[in-house]
Amino acid sequence: MTGQDGRSRRGTVEELLRRIENLARPGDNGPPEGFELWVPQRLTLRGQVIPFDVAIVVVLDALLEKDFVPASYSEEEDGRLYLTQRFDPLQPLG
Repeated sequence: MTGQDGRSRRGTVEELLRRIENLARPGDNGPPEGFELWVPQRLTLRGQVIPFDVAIVVVLDALLEKDFVPASYSEEEDGRLYLTQRFDPLQPLG
């Protein structure tokens, strides 16, 4: 099921983790400096519906493992759109 903007209203944590893995993987030109990540409000993990706050902790942990941090997010009706950036310990976040 998708909203008016084409974003899924539902998803799985597993899909989000695969997306993070693919987006954060170094490519021919090196890793991206950041990317957008749509996180639907209704998520499942291993086939079970889980609370959004639990799902987002798993997703954010995966981002941190790849040296990405949320730079910002926008709250939308069916989820959140996160803007991520590569973590640089010498630069302030934001």
